[in-house]
Amino acid sequence: MLILGRRRGERIIIETADGIITILPVMIDGEQIRIGIEAPGHIAVDREEVYRRKQREKIMRAYMVFDREAGPAEGAVLVFHHTAQAAKSLGWRTVQAWTTAEWTDVSAKWIKNGEEELAEENNVDLKGHPRMIESPKACQRCELWGRTPLNAFGVCEFCDMEEEFEERHTR
Repeated sequence: MLILGRRRGERIIIETADGIITILPVMIDGEQIRIGIEAPGHIAVDREEVYRRKQREKIMRAYMVFDREAGPAEGAVLVFHHTAQAAKSLGWRTVQAWTTAEWTDVSAKWIKNGEEELAEENNVDLKGHPRMIESPKACQRCELWGRTPLNAFGVCEFCDMEEEFEERHTR
């Protein structure tokens, strides 16, 4: 790391292949330093916390989008998108088509566990383009999806455990 000392009004010039970036100390007040940054418009300049949030948002998440009144058991689509709001926007037309109601309140629930497995099961690249899947791969026994990853036989962990429990207690 290069550390440079500057007084108020003294600039730092950074030359890159994309253009020149100028950094100017504007105000120093105790522990806080205000700086001015001039950069070409195509170069993003962010505080570290904003940059990190943007990086997290680049990776899509898995959402279950459904009619809030009917609930997900009555039908849901799997949407891979960056935010819940964007997932609702992508999935609402399909969910609305399933109901006869004049107005549909669509909800998006983030599927926290098993996102990578859901993406793999449905051939989705989490760093790619947003996608909606109307019929995601579901458990062969309970016909639900999004609960847990499916095993090699296409069965979710809940049904697999239930089957083991039944086998033990029926002997």
